[in-house]
Amino acid sequence: MANQIFVKILEDSIERFVNEFSNLPPELFYDEKRNIFHPGEYGKYREETIKKLFRIILYEDLTIADGFLINSNNQHSTQCDIIVYDSYKTPILKDSNKIFIPVETAVGVGEVKSTLSKKEFKTALRKLAINKQLKEFATGSVVKRSKQNGDFDAKTEHSDQLFSFLICKKLDFDIGKIDFDDIYQGIENRNKHNLVLSIEDGLFHYYFTFEKMEEHRKGFYRSQGVNLSKSSPIEYPNFLNTVCDHTHLKVGGKNEHIKEFISGLHYGIHNATILDVDIRSYYRSFLSKKELFF
Repeated sequence: MANQIFVKILEDSIERFVNEFSNLPPELFYDEKRNIFHPGEYGKYREETIKKLFRIILYEDLTIADGFLINSNNQHSTQCDIIVYDSYKTPILKDSNKIFIPVETAVGVGEVKSTLSKKEFKTALRKLAINKQLKEFATGSVVKRSKQNGDFDAKTEHSDQLFSFLICKKLDFDIGKIDFDDIYQGIENRNKHNLVLSIEDGLFHYYFTFEKMEEHRKGFYRSQGVNLSKSSPIEYPNFLNTVCDHTHLKVGGKNEHIKEFISGLHYGIHNATILDVDIRSYYRSFLSKKELFF
């Protein structure tokens, strides 16, 4: 049975979020010709509304910031609207007003937009995908991991990857004609978005079914008594080493699509792997482990 106190707080918070994010008085940031004259402040306002909503579901050790992701492979992201990271484990590097966060302690990355054209939608998702793949070069020992066995591997294990999401007010094109294969052409399936929330259009996520699983792997789950006819909405483009189909949850009463987004975000963020940051790997180049001791 649902806890009515939690439901009331969540629904009130979502209503405030929708009102602040979507119904912002235009005269605050736009001139009479509808040109935005304070883009930086407008962006910060939107991000702050999201942070307030996220604080309901994020544990205290997780912090939200805008900035750049870096890894020890001499790579860095473009500017990220939202980075969720473990503040207790992160050495934050600052250069002027820019913040650089090692991928080892980052668990989520997001883009925040207003109204998106088809072209802008594609650009935002591809940017997310490129930034997401930075964690594939993470180093350091595991601090927290939901999968108990096996080594860290962001190329195969969904919870070892960065959890990525896009939030916008609306999509200004026919959403029935979205072709994610075209959007992500040349990008690995695992680096696709986890969740896309359009306040006015609904939630884009995935659907897992055993039908697409390789036959030899199905046998294992049958032996465990798993009902392979079961299927379920999921937050991952790859789950159990199986490609998941895209699905769309339409806008419903009481902002059900936003509740599902919050639920999926909570699960994905808190199940994401966190590693120690070995700063030696960031400022020194080792040819082999042997060099660590000489």
